[in-house]
Amino acid sequence: MTVGPLGRARTRTIYFNGAGPVRSFAAEPSDALEEYWTFQPHKAFAMAFDEDDRWTYGFAYGHPSGDAAAEDALERCRAAAQRRGVDAPCLLLAVDEEPAER
Repeated sequence: MTVGPLGRARTRTIYFNGAGPVRSFAAEPSDALEEYWTFQPHKAFAMAFDEDDRWTYGFAYGHPSGDAAAEDALERCRAAAQRRGVDAPCLLLAVDEEPAER
């Protein structure tokens, strides 16, 4: 699958003095979701959390369908998790304005 230009993947791991991940930081998963809600439909949001409290996500928007956006969001999340060393599966959390089916 080719990753198109309409999506984003990032992580919010912040290290303090090299001692490990900061436990409290202003950027929270809720910030990522707030950004997601501003996008137009056919969008999807996926996220991964690991045991070290690190997280990453991927979202996609502007696709011809919610299913296509979901596939792209999962792909972006997996790519970000691999790049950032977040050792956790990516889970689809939302498609368009609805929670993803589990």
